[in-house]
Amino acid sequence: MLVGYFSISSKPLTISKKNWRGLSKSVQRKLMPMGYRTEQENYAVSSILLGQLGLNFQYHDIHLITGAELLSLAYKTIKVANEVVGGLVLYVEVDDEPHLREFYTNNGFSQLVMKRLENSNNGHTHPYLTANGQHLFTKKISDL
Repeated sequence: MLVGYFSISSKPLTISKKNWRGLSKSVQRKLMPMGYRTEQENYAVSSILLGQLGLNFQYHDIHLITGAELLSLAYKTIKVANEVVGGLVLYVEVDDEPHLREFYTNNGFSQLVMKRLENSNNGHTHPYLTANGQHLFTKKISDL
């Protein structure tokens, strides 16, 4: 019986030059030592993508595994993969659903946010959106 699944991939976290300028200086300082500039002037960080994480809700009433437990199993695999492929950041792209944002935040991920360029001096931010229109959450692999 399949109770849950996850997928991982060695994939750099790439932030366009335009979006890099929209990140706060503190976020830039945190990412800077972990990454590099690409030929296209984008910024890339050696990373592992947690592509999917899902529970089989057919067995939800039995409580065979929680989302946090499945994430913990994924962490074990990510640590092993990291020994082979390297990477400094684990990231996940999340649909704009409150329960998903809460799940990843409660499990130690940080949501990447951007300064509103038209109001860049007043502290207003908005979520960083990926090319797929999803929210981006990150976590240092050393924190797993």
